Amino acid sequence: EVDLQRESVIKTILQLYQNFTKLMHDNERDTLTGLLNRKTFDKKINKTIMQMQASAKRKDDKVANYFFIAIFDIDHFKRVNDNFGHLIGDEVLLLFAQLLQQTFRDTDPLFRFGGEEFVGVFACTEKNDIEIILNRFRQKVESFSFPQAGNVTVSSGYTEIAEYDNSSQMIDRADSALYFAKNNGRNRVECYEKLIASGQLKSNVKEGDIELF
Repeated sequence: EVDLQRESVIKTILQLYQNFTKLMHDNERDTLTGLLNRKTFDKKINKTIMQMQASAKRKDDKVANYFFIAIFDIDHFKRVNDNFGHLIGDEVLLLFAQLLQQTFRDTDPLFRFGGEEFVGVFACTEKNDIEIILNRFRQKVESFSFPQAGNVTVSSGYTEIAEYDNSSQMIDRADSALYFAKNNGRNRVECYEKLIASGQLKSNVKEGDIELF
């Protein structure tokens, strides 16, 4: 009888633990795509910055990692919803999220920020790697045939994460690069730092009247 009681208690504890982990998972994940949600972003980005600071203090590091944040926005997504309905729109978002997961590493945190906007945080060995991997993803989306909606494209803007950045600053910079991409043909990858250096973008750029869809 004692063993039965003990087994019952263990089962109850396991059930409570499973319920707790499910609740934690549900709280951190976007319900449609399964990607991390916006609420978890600050925690994850602070962990990345702490990692950068710790790496900078170690003198024996042979390989310096560069960290970047990129914002992805599906081009003309409003048209998908208008032409095919929200159910097909959700299918596009789900498949898009799967393409993100297939393209990037498990160690690269991927977030759905809401609507058709997604965010990724990436560590690269070489600074030029980021442009290569983001363009590889852009091309993958462009060539993918979505079952109902056909072909869609994606625009993205990215920025390098500085050692003492904060989340709102880096989001603002990546957003500025994204808006530039949206307003200059779409289906392209733009870097905030390169746009500033070339004079194509001013550091205090705002969204203004740029058409987003």
